[in-house]
Amino acid sequence: MTFVRVHDKQSINRPLRGISLIYLAPVLALIALSAWAFASPVGASPDDDYHLVSTWCADGGGVLCEPGAEGNTRVVASSFRDMLCFAGLPNQSAECQDWGNGSFETARGNFAGEYPPIFYSAMGVFAGADIQSSALVMRLANAALFVALATALTCLLPAARRNTLLWGWLVTLVPLGMFLIPSNNPSGWAITGVGTAFLALLGWFESVGHPRWALGALYLVGVVIAAGARGDAAVFVIGATATVLILTANRTRHWAFSALIPAVGVILALALLLQSGQVGAGLGGLAGAGVSGAEVAATAPGPGLVPPDGSLQAPLSGFSLIAYNLLMLPFLWTGVWGTWELGWFDTDFPAIVPGAAIAAFVVVAFAGAGRLDWRKAIAVSGVLIVLVAMPLYVLSVSGAQVGQAFQP
Repeated sequence: MTFVRVHDKQSINRPLRGISLIYLAPVLALIALSAWAFASPVGASPDDDYHLVSTWCADGGGVLCEPGAEGNTRVVASSFRDMLCFAGLPNQSAECQDWGNGSFETARGNFAGEYPPIFYSAMGVFAGADIQSSALVMRLANAALFVALATALTCLLPAARRNTLLWGWLVTLVPLGMFLIPSNNPSGWAITGVGTAFLALLGWFESVGHPRWALGALYLVGVVIAAGARGDAAVFVIGATATVLILTANRTRHWAFSALIPAVGVILALALLLQSGQVGAGLGGLAGAGVSGAEVAATAPGPGLVPPDGSLQAPLSGFSLIAYNLLMLPFLWTGVWGTWELGWFDTDFPAIVPGAAIAAFVVVAFAGAGRLDWRKAIAVSGVLIVLVAMPLYVLSVSGAQVGQAFQP
């Protein structure tokens, strides 16, 4: 009798032992992202009034959005404006939000094509009369999209590349990525799309069989998601494509044939880039971009926004501005790990958050440097050059200092 009991117990437990805990990862990731979606009040991410109005007014108009007196204005629910009562005010909770039935006319929306239309059109599917519920559904949909793409990549990528996916996402998402992906901000799609495109294209060149074609399709999906959300994300996804080409290039016909997929991806990114005025505004100076969270908060009751270091620097120009920004660039880079406040620069972190996040990145970076070859050295050097040159140029033409206008 004792033998039978032991045998039965082992029979029951054996299937459980065959289930790897890694299969719970997508569920746990979705729970974590969903928690961020519910923790942030509607209107919490930068320029959310602009992005939410653009979503409700996607494709010419819809519920809670009517044509305005001019072509670049719309009449929308006053809740889109009044929800920002806490923006830039660290001591003010979102309890102050007013969800009344009034309306007002605004020019703050994607009415002149500053952003590509795909993100707003996709999110507009969930737009309804209840702004809070609709915004939360959009956030959960964006969280599910990220988890679905990451899970698909995990299943399709060669085993040797799964660590690239795992560590790449883990060391770059906390906390800013975790905040933006399940948000109503197109920057969440930019993060999801660029990362997905990079990993999928790498797998496309390194895989064989049916998974390879699925990875090629995922690369194109990532390109559309990124370039369809932000104009600068189109530039980033082209850079990610170039990085993969550097890592994989050879003189075989097979590689040349495989390079047709990234060529299509670049054409798609450029086509979507041409539908966005955002990059042109950045090249000409961010002061002309027309989408500024600082501008909104400055006109609201309270002190308005200041740079995340808490101070306003005296104006600089010329070489002194370039030198200052060059010395301060690491502060811009580390903003993704919590050295900048979240939201409208009004939600601070305990020091353990940026400390732990930066430490995790340093560990992974040194591990990667220990496996450096010439292709990887060229790719990493190119990324570093972009990380220096792009913000320096944009800040210089904008007359801005690190901590102003240009965000992590």
